[in-house]
Amino acid sequence: MAPAGTAAAKSWHERLLELVNELAGHADDERRVAALAILATTRELCALCTDLLDTDQAQPPRGPRQSSRTVSSREPKPQVRSSLAAHLLGPFRLCLEDEPVDDWNGHKSRSVIAYMLANRRKPIPKEVLIELLWPEADPAAGRRNLHQAVYSVRRTLRRRRADIDHVCFEDGCYRLSPELSVWVDIEELEVRVAAGRRLDAEGRADDAAVEYGIADGLYQGDFLEDHLYDDWTRPQRDGLRSTYRHAAGRLCQHYAEDGEYSAAIALCQKLLTLDRCDEQAHRRLMRLYAAQGQRHLALHQFQVCTRALREDIGLPPSEDTRAVCRELTGRARPLNTTPSRN
Repeated sequence: MAPAGTAAAKSWHERLLELVNELAGHADDERRVAALAILATTRELCALCTDLLDTDQAQPPRGPRQSSRTVSSREPKPQVRSSLAAHLLGPFRLCLEDEPVDDWNGHKSRSVIAYMLANRRKPIPKEVLIELLWPEADPAAGRRNLHQAVYSVRRTLRRRRADIDHVCFEDGCYRLSPELSVWVDIEELEVRVAAGRRLDAEGRADDAAVEYGIADGLYQGDFLEDHLYDDWTRPQRDGLRSTYRHAAGRLCQHYAEDGEYSAAIALCQKLLTLDRCDEQAHRRLMRLYAAQGQRHLALHQFQVCTRALREDIGLPPSEDTRAVCRELTGRARPLNTTPSRN
């Protein structure tokens, strides 16, 4: 006699085949919706069992092939890839098929999908996710937490598109489905800044400024700023901020050289919202205000810089910043009103 578990599995398998056979010959909308719902549920069960068993992704059972007459009566529809757009700069935002996804079941499910999107070019071992997101959990609890979070991610995404397995598990690793067409803002940012650097090196400053301007538009805030207390976000946040600061600095220089002081000032102020102790941005602002003939604002900016440094890190302004202030007060050579890279 077969074990009870085997019998139950066989019963489910046979029932699913019956449902598939029952629906196979029908094409009206109502039965198509029902068939997709059954398929989505089956895939969800397979994915959950796959994660729990740590095996490669199982495929849902397939019914018998349709007769040649049935196949020829309906033209096969080309498979349409699903589009996923992820905004990781600033608060986390995700759109699937141009529709926002905002009904996440808890912070950890958002963290799982955010990490997968930020590292989508490589498979992610489950142990890495557990260590990053549940570092203090014992192994059994960590695995359970991860399975629950991934299951929640799958359910959330399938509410929008039920015919795709958005998250795959293979060889002990998670990855986004190859059926997805994915756009991530941090990847676009790095591409644009790299292009700007290359054009700068070729002496094509105007073209470089276009690329830097696109990068500036992409930078809507620091990396996952609503996940500030997740330790895994910090190295990437620092790296992306440094990348953006280079782009913003070069764009500011371009604006200043063209006499577009208001645009350059707005850019420096944006940098200071990210880090109010950014002395380079303070110095640029001081020079820009001076270039507009507003030395009182330039001196006030020095005071703002001094206060921010004292309150946040307990240090006075650097010698470079004090030198700009001395120029403003006439204690040194006349101030160079063209903002420098410093």
